Amino acid sequence: MDPLLQKIIWVAFVAAVAALLLFLVRKGFNRLAKRDSWYGQDHTSTFNSLRRVFSVFILLIAVLLVSYVFFEKKVYVYLNENLLKVIYLSIIIPGTLVFSIGSKLVFDRMQARDGSDATTYKFMRYLAVAMIYFIGIFLASFAFPKLQAFATSALAGAGIMAVVIGFASQEAISNIIGGIFIVLYKPFRIGHVVKLSENLVGEVEDITLRHTVIKNYQNKRIIVPNAMMNKERLVNYDLGEKRTCSWVEVGISYSSSIEKAKELVREECMKHPALLDTRTALAKANGDPVVIVRVISLDDSAVTIRAWTWAKDYPTAFVMKCELLESIKLRFDAEGIEIPFPHRTVYLKREEGTTNIQLKSMVLSTG
Repeated sequence: MDPLLQKIIWVAFVAAVAALLLFLVRKGFNRLAKRDSWYGQDHTSTFNSLRRVFSVFILLIAVLLVSYVFFEKKVYVYLNENLLKVIYLSIIIPGTLVFSIGSKLVFDRMQARDGSDATTYKFMRYLAVAMIYFIGIFLASFAFPKLQAFATSALAGAGIMAVVIGFASQEAISNIIGGIFIVLYKPFRIGHVVKLSENLVGEVEDITLRHTVIKNYQNKRIIVPNAMMNKERLVNYDLGEKRTCSWVEVGISYSSSIEKAKELVREECMKHPALLDTRTALAKANGDPVVIVRVISLDDSAVTIRAWTWAKDYPTAFVMKCELLESIKLRFDAEGIEIPFPHRTVYLKREEGTTNIQLKSMVLSTG
């Protein structure tokens, strides 16, 4: 057979096989991406990325096979080495991605079957994926001769490297260990509302190997390292019972009627639809009020009254408190109950020998 004809047949055969493989890969991953039974998780973008990786390696192998027709047989050794490297990498790299996606699906399935919170499963999934990628990178390094010695020595000296890395990245390791402690002891879980400070209140959205993601009520994400989450004193509004007691505090002037003000506050609280009756059977039998209102302090300019109100959870309690402060202010204005503000009395006097002008008293508002 004519050598030129053999080359043409070889190129056509490689191109046909590569086209068939690309078609099968595309159809297979599109079918996987369109499945709607991935336990509530959307993996379309992940499958598309994996499809591109497989396609790239198929094209590389096809190009290397076609290149045989353009070189003499004496360079086939180098072509064979490159071909073996590409085949090796085409197994390791996509295999690593497949195992990482498979681990995600396994943990999603376990969570769906268990029906519990996602805290443990998501964190263990992060650990599994990190280990899979580490092993994949380690195996892929053997495709390059210069990295083989490094990879072998790294594996042999893993103990020494662990000590060195431990000193060099104490913060990173402490965050990983902190995440493990969070998952084991569960001071909070994904979906819980926590409070770290007066300005940091939100819902736990994710717990990764390094940090905890908190979504506040401005729809912003606050990234807090796991080590800090273990050190800080935090309030968990969803640990145990979710019902929340909200303090509604308002100050009245000393000249206003305390009894009338307390009754007005109680009436406004009782009108709110989110208010819960948390009285025990004995308290109901004794006729105790649903909302307790008491004077808690006698301040410089006001008598402070506090009402204890209960709601089903923290977000509801916060909204209820805001609405009650508004309705109480409007009710006090209508009933003549004064809400005072701080006052200062300032005396101004001219020096002796000048015009005798004295401002006896001037009330300045500092509020």
